[in-house]
Amino acid sequence: MINVEQDKAQIHDDDMTCVSCGYALKGLPHGECPECGTYNGHIEAEQGEGRRELALSLQRWAPYLTWMWLPIIGLYSLPALVFVGVKEAFVAATAMVVVVCAGFAGGIVVGRGVAEPYRIMMWRVWIRLLWRLQLPWLLLGPCAIVLFIVSAPTLGVPLAGLSMIATLVLLLMWVVFSVAAMPMWASEWNELRETLCVPESSVPHMVHAIVAGIVVSMGLVVGFQGGMFIVIAMAAVFL
Repeated sequence: MINVEQDKAQIHDDDMTCVSCGYALKGLPHGECPECGTYNGHIEAEQGEGRRELALSLQRWAPYLTWMWLPIIGLYSLPALVFVGVKEAFVAATAMVVVVCAGFAGGIVVGRGVAEPYRIMMWRVWIRLLWRLQLPWLLLGPCAIVLFIVSAPTLGVPLAGLSMIATLVLLLMWVVFSVAAMPMWASEWNELRETLCVPESSVPHMVHAIVAGIVVSMGLVVGFQGGMFIVIAMAAVFL
């Protein structure tokens, strides 16, 4: 049974919005939306705790998910530093920083489409899922190792790199990873946003897709670069 008076005694201290019109309810009593009159009490009772826990989790992990890219970039640049040269390592690291920063910039673009109170939450959701868009190039390094092992007998001389066939296979893998990453990212993006009751961005969906596509595409060069440096390192060690 709905207890309207009890609902009114509770004040929103979260970023919930009306399930009907999207009106911000923070600082307002539980119950009816002052904008459209929709009763949100049952939604608040059922979803409030789970939404609050998710919001706290996003807030807690946002700094780690932001700075975790530094050791990843360092790890991918290490083979170039050890086996190729300082200049090449610097170029590789710079390219990866640009790709990751492009991912962060995408979150800022999308966040501009929501009202100020929701931008920080939109940003945290974007940071939480950014690794999905970076996954294709992150996987190219390990795949290059596997392809090196498979094609090593045909390399002939150290530092020869991957064969043409292996390179084409690597490119095909990147395409497959990218095709898989985009819908995964879009699905989780909408699910988290709806769970947190963050209103949909006024930035068109096509812009979302373009931004995500740019981030994924920029990673192609970085992934191949990192993968080839790993191959060069393994060739130098094992051949």
